[in-house]
Amino acid sequence: MSDQKTIVNSWNEWDPLKRVIVGRATDTVVQAPEPNVYRDWPEYGFPAGTYGTLPKEMEDKANEQLDNFAEMLEKRGIQVDRPTLMDFSQPVQTPDWVQGSMFGCMPPRDVLLVIGNEILETTMAYRSRWFEYLVYRSLLEQYFKEDPNFRWEATPKPRLSDESFVDVDFWEKFEELSFEEQIEHTYKKSWNITEKEPLFDAADVVWAAGGGEIIGGIISRPDGTHLVKWSKNSPWVLMNDWLEEKEANLPAHIEPEISPGDDPE
Repeated sequence: MSDQKTIVNSWNEWDPLKRVIVGRATDTVVQAPEPNVYRDWPEYGFPAGTYGTLPKEMEDKANEQLDNFAEMLEKRGIQVDRPTLMDFSQPVQTPDWVQGSMFGCMPPRDVLLVIGNEILETTMAYRSRWFEYLVYRSLLEQYFKEDPNFRWEATPKPRLSDESFVDVDFWEKFEELSFEEQIEHTYKKSWNITEKEPLFDAADVVWAAGGGEIIGGIISRPDGTHLVKWSKNSPWVLMNDWLEEKEANLPAHIEPEISPGDDPE
């Protein structure tokens, strides 16, 4: 980690990059089944219902790509921070549930949303990722100490009880559907998250600023009504206007769905 002092300041998604967090693939886990995750990857050694650490060869290839990416950024003068590893294979629990494993720290973009001089820890809907914010805490603590204008916030930590999900066996049942039935299900937008509490990944959001003031954001999840309400009612969060993306057919991250472009007029 460099001795360079931190300034958190990002007002859009395309200005020249000066500092970034790049994840690590080390000890990444195929998650234990839970209401929002049910992996079925027999070709990689994880048939339905099984879980465990990724095969070493796969992990090494992923780390090679991430390390090469970090090195490429550093050669361009960009400061690169990395998360702190922990045992992602360990079971975790809260008073509401016990989960057989965690996940990893490969994608920081899911956990941390940078808006201006604020970094917002997001909630996500995975029990396996409930404690994932911890791998970034040492970095956020450093930013907080070094940048007097840095705003460190977090969305309400979700309980992720069974009430947060339509059906705790949703994905297991979905995998049993034929391809045609899955497509039909997709277009009906019948997904598993309820509006019990605000739930979203940072990668569900894009936003833009004009004249130094944030003017709007878009959320890709069809389950984002509570998030929009929470954001509008929260005086300490910088985002002040949301547009809900009504045409998203998949509860997927928004970056593959839209990109900035010129005004057609």
